[in-house]
Amino acid sequence: MICLGFALTLASTAAGLVPPYITIPLLDNVLSPRQNGLPVDFDVVPWYLAALFGAAVLAWLLGWAKTSFLARVIERIRAGLR
Repeated sequence: MICLGFALTLASTAAGLVPPYITIPLLDNVLSPRQNGLPVDFDVVPWYLAALFGAAVLAWLLGWAKTSFLARVIERIRAGLR
């Protein structure tokens, strides 16, 4: 069970690191060219925003799962010590 908790910890941390990697192409492909007056393909903006939203939801879900699972493991350990 502790290995599963460790895996959830790694997964939630990795999911929390995804948004900067989605923000970089959004800045490079949409915002910077727009600021410089270059033509911009606005059809990709919803995809970037959906990816950011999906990454945020995934990070939240994994963080919640990690917290609740590890709390359950800690309660079992505590009950065993009593």
